[in-house]
Amino acid sequence: MDLFPDDERLRRILRRVLANRDWRLLNHPELGVTEAEAVRQMAVLLQAWSQATGRAEMSDELIERAAVNVYCQLLHRALGLERTAVQERAFAELWTYVTPIIRRVLRDDHDAADCANHVLLTLWQHRGAVRDPGCFLSYVAMIAGRAALAIAQAPSHGIVISDLFGDGDDEEDERAEWPDVSTTANFRCIEDQEQIEQLAGVIRGCLRKLRAGAEVVIRLVLLEQTVIEAATALKRSAANIHVIKFRALRKLKQCPDLLAVLGLPPNEPAGGGV
Repeated sequence: MDLFPDDERLRRILRRVLANRDWRLLNHPELGVTEAEAVRQMAVLLQAWSQATGRAEMSDELIERAAVNVYCQLLHRALGLERTAVQERAFAELWTYVTPIIRRVLRDDHDAADCANHVLLTLWQHRGAVRDPGCFLSYVAMIAGRAALAIAQAPSHGIVISDLFGDGDDEEDERAEWPDVSTTANFRCIEDQEQIEQLAGVIRGCLRKLRAGAEVVIRLVLLEQTVIEAATALKRSAANIHVIKFRALRKLKQCPDLLAVLGLPPNEPAGGGV
């Protein structure tokens, strides 16, 4: 085993780590981080670890940890680049990472897919809370494990109108301000095709500037499609569907036309109209 590794050894191990995990964000033009820059960052990390521990020898395992650390920083940064191809790729890679963790707990593909989408939404909303982006995947695994356990321990429930709006809340205080409408109706009970079409038309009208969001909400809520079915129909990744739904729901919560159709009291906009 060599002492401190040269750039060629770092590059070889970095490429192996990326290939084994199908990680593709390195060298992406929207991020501007090249392989050479990643190797330089790995060398800086290894130097710091060497000085902290007094160890001169760098094993392949330690070099792999440095490669993962550097890539985690890249992944965390990509997650915040709104509505870009690089963000889409980051969601896809996170989906691949969290789904096996969740499936081991829930042991059901549909439940695991729903939970994975919830986890991705949580990561997107709270990415600013990550103190060390180099340990981002450890944070991701913790969030995924907690979410899966919460679902495993909770009774299942249907989709009601309160769920439609509740998914759009990003703070617990907002939920308390929204009226309790869980007993007024249940979208699973809507069997009248004319009523479904009316609601779909209202949703599309409310979301004229967010057409993708309208179609996602209609498919998931009114047509009761699964995330996978909606993603396939709309030609989007499953990982992206939940975030699109989140944006759409925040708009729908402020739409007077939809509130009127549902028989709900008007809600003051939080800032700007639909």
